[in-house]
Amino acid sequence: MKYNNIKSLFLILVATTTMILTGCKKDLQPSKVTFWPVIELKGTPTVVITVGDTYTDAGAVVTVNGTPIDFETVSTVDNTTEGVYSVSYSAVNEDGISASQERVVVVVPADAIDVPAVVGNFVLTTPSRPSPIPTMKVSSLGNHVYYSTNIYGSNGNNVLLIFPAYMYTTDGTTFNILSGPFVSGGNYSDGGAATWNPVTNKLAAAFLLPVAPGTTFSRTWTKN
Repeated sequence: MKYNNIKSLFLILVATTTMILTGCKKDLQPSKVTFWPVIELKGTPTVVITVGDTYTDAGAVVTVNGTPIDFETVSTVDNTTEGVYSVSYSAVNEDGISASQERVVVVVPADAIDVPAVVGNFVLTTPSRPSPIPTMKVSSLGNHVYYSTNIYGSNGNNVLLIFPAYMYTTDGTTFNILSGPFVSGGNYSDGGAATWNPVTNKLAAAFLLPVAPGTTFSRTWTKN
């Protein structure tokens, strides 16, 4: 009787061990590795052209694990009209995972000029905001185009909201804020104007936002 009990116990242990090892072996089976599409733009991410100039896109290279794959290019560029446009590139791998990248194309009139003094860091002066006071930076993109990191600043509750802007001037004082959704799904200014005063170092802007059609927002920024 004792021998039979030991034999039974041994058989149970063997069966249990086999089940555990079988389960572990199944769990250790390698899973499929998915490589995402990688999109690399040729040329610069932002291109400035003059109204009437021919725009030739530099293109992109799209790979999956180092192997080139096909991709789609969609361009909104209108070289006859000033504005901000985009060229988007998208691709999908064999598992249905997609990736996208965009290039910004800015179209300005031929009589746009440079105003180096407007480049720099600014703080919001009007309307007044409690601390932290919103800031923005104006930089030159070359070819007479300037970029504001956030022409809006913050709202009445002092909530920071990012609305970038591209702008140019033909007289050195009045900057035209260009219209155009330059990033899919992103915030952007949708046209307007800003007056630059080199004496007071103030940039007074009045502009539209697509999130509030028909409403003109006013912001005065003072250069540090």
